[in-house]
Amino acid sequence: MPKEKKPDAPEKEILTPPAGAAPDAGTPTAPPTPDTGTPPAGAASDGGPSAGAAFTLNRALLVKKPLMKGDDVKAVQEALIALRFGCGTEGANGVYNAATALAVRHFQSMNRLIVNGRVDKFTAAAFGATWEEEPPRKE
Repeated sequence: MPKEKKPDAPEKEILTPPAGAAPDAGTPTAPPTPDTGTPPAGAASDGGPSAGAAFTLNRALLVKKPLMKGDDVKAVQEALIALRFGCGTEGANGVYNAATALAVRHFQSMNRLIVNGRVDKFTAAAFGATWEEEPPRKE
């Protein structure tokens, strides 16, 4: 018994907008890019790296024992999170731990800074934070 031949489907006509015309809002112009969790350099909701980073630092932040803690650490963590650099499962807890240092390293790499995981005056400036020199210690 011979198989019946199905009629060929009609070819779809591909319409392209005239040159200089805006594409239809319902038609994607390029496939969406997957979210890798790492934003481009300077990515922020208002277009600048200082989104939500209105804070002042007066000490370098780094991982050391005992772990550094404070409002300045929490401000850095909140700035990192606002820029979509995760600071671990605990979020902005005010403790400069390995997860925070990793997020800082990613931020530094994306902003072409020296990648060392420390928040120094250069990294603080990239956040849009104000850096104040520590007063000299009296001995």
